Amino acid sequence: MFRDRLHAGNLLGEALKKILTQNGNDLDTVIIALPRGGVPVARQIAENLSAPLSILVSKKIGAPYQPELALGAVSSTGVVVLNETLGIINDQVHPYIKTESNRLIDDTKTLQKRWLDQAGLSENQDLKNKQVILVDDGVATGMTTLAALRSLKELGALRTILATPIIASDARKRLENECDLIVGLENPNDFEAVGQFYMDFHQVDDTEMIKALTWN
Repeated sequence: MFRDRLHAGNLLGEALKKILTQNGNDLDTVIIALPRGGVPVARQIAENLSAPLSILVSKKIGAPYQPELALGAVSSTGVVVLNETLGIINDQVHPYIKTESNRLIDDTKTLQKRWLDQAGLSENQDLKNKQVILVDDGVATGMTTLAALRSLKELGALRTILATPIIASDARKRLENECDLIVGLENPNDFEAVGQFYMDFHQVDDTEMIKALTWN
């Protein structure tokens, strides 16, 4: 149980620092957070590793009439991933997915630009040939994380690490071949929601997130 995102981020930052030191890390490192909840966690990691911090926005594609059910996810770079394990991705669903994906990609691009502008950060973070640590406050299904990891590869990241305080065991299996390393402090089999692992899991608003991003 974590007190809050800052507590979880500190613990995660210490774990990452130890792992990278033991492995003789010789790559430039960049921390990329998934907004909004991943940003306070990532801020603590950035401080621990003395690394620059930025964001990449990813959103799930909710099913019609069941918005909490993830049919897939998109990222601000235009990556689209589908949750084929649901067994409901068929010709009837594809037109909805295409329309919704296009809408969400536009949304993610707009949000990312706005948040980066507010934080005074560049929209063109150079990730080529760098080690990129993707951070969220927890990973449930892993769909938005999957879209983000594939985006990082497209942006030229040489090594990708997923760092999160909590990751469901099913999500870990889904993502372990999508990055070079997963660092998760809690890996529960019995998983209901990310918030069950935090004493304080308040909704992060824009003000808190932008303040955390001004670490750079």
